[in-house]
Amino acid sequence: MKIAYFDCFSGVGGDMIIASLLDAGLSFNRLKAFLNKVIPDNISITLKYSAVDKCGIRAGRFLVAGVDVDKHLSFEQLNRLIKRAPISDIVKISSLKILTRLGRAEATIHIGRRFSQISADKNPYNLRVSASHRGVDKVHLHELGSVDTLIDVVGSVFGLQELGIEKVYVSAFPLTHGTIKTAHGDYPLPAPATLEMLKGFRLFHSPIQKELVTPTGAAILSTLADCGLRNANCGIGSAGLMPAMQVSAIGYGAGQIELPNQPNVLRVIVGDLILDTKDTVWALETNIDDTTPQVMGYLSDKLFSAGALDVMIIPAQMKKSRPGWLLQVLSEPDEVTRLEAIIFSETPTFGIRKYPVERTKLAREIVRVKTRYGIIRVKVGRLNGSAAVEACRLQPTMVGSNSLPLKLPHHKVITATPEYEDCKKAAQKHNVPLREVILHTTKTRNNETTK
Repeated sequence: MKIAYFDCFSGVGGDMIIASLLDAGLSFNRLKAFLNKVIPDNISITLKYSAVDKCGIRAGRFLVAGVDVDKHLSFEQLNRLIKRAPISDIVKISSLKILTRLGRAEATIHIGRRFSQISADKNPYNLRVSASHRGVDKVHLHELGSVDTLIDVVGSVFGLQELGIEKVYVSAFPLTHGTIKTAHGDYPLPAPATLEMLKGFRLFHSPIQKELVTPTGAAILSTLADCGLRNANCGIGSAGLMPAMQVSAIGYGAGQIELPNQPNVLRVIVGDLILDTKDTVWALETNIDDTTPQVMGYLSDKLFSAGALDVMIIPAQMKKSRPGWLLQVLSEPDEVTRLEAIIFSETPTFGIRKYPVERTKLAREIVRVKTRYGIIRVKVGRLNGSAAVEACRLQPTMVGSNSLPLKLPHHKVITATPEYEDCKKAAQKHNVPLREVILHTTKTRNNETTK
């Protein structure tokens, strides 16, 4: 899996994210061509990219200039521009999620949590202001509702897609102090909306009295890295440490301000994630002989929905010659209490046995294989090391990648299994047997990796 780790030791802004990706290999010409699809013809801007020196570090600087760079756009206008742009669904969805997070944070600060939650949850990609809150849209994004914000958001998402990044990791964020001037007066640093978006992420104290983390930068990274907040081992939102990876590129993106004793740059480290092949989980067990099959089926679904790694219901001969079941559940350590509560509430059992279990796992990766039935996902398992995406002829997970991870021959592929749901849909669409799709996908994958 190709990942990007953003090292925010000196803060982050939207322009710094784009500059770091450009420095790491993103084509500036392709970025400009993409942004021209999003920015309306009646808006006059100029995009510039250059190399600068920041305390002895050569870094890229990305600038948006022109008479319309600060032109105010309402939240609804920003949404509409993204939705109507002839760009990929991946960029649209991720960009709208970032704007939603930004709008929700601003609404929470200026209006109150209740309104912001109702607005966002009912219509997550199109926050609207009710008649009783006229003028809220202006308050939301007074400083942030601009062409510059739009470019930072969609440009960052496009850059990650273009580089083939499948997962984003982020370091701790610097917690500065002081004040910043806004349309509402002097606000404390970090800006209230910025701090709202960084809930759950690790912060560290910085003595610098300047805004190092901008709301747009916080919105982009907290949204794209948010999927890892529940995983305490991944380094997102918890320790903030860089995961084990094989580095392929490093980029430095310069910020606009000058700092006296440190480089004002954002560092992005790109490479292949090296997955840990051993972990410890908990096994929960109980014997049940006084409930119905319907309840057991419902219980299984509920346990999976609550985060169970696996649920097994094994027929068993119980005391007094009664047929029953042995329920076995595998759980992450921090989910044990919740899963136990579900078992107790849904079954008549009086006790649950539990014990730690060490697992040895193949490092897994999902690759996309182009077949006569369309793109089919294949789960690849490797022994001893990286689950890097395989040969260059396999389709990358994010369309548009212009670079692929290194193929490591000493990490032997042990198994490769086509995804059932993809094969099922292909079989139904083309009216062919399911096993034909599975066999063809497996054969195609094997042929591609041996060419």
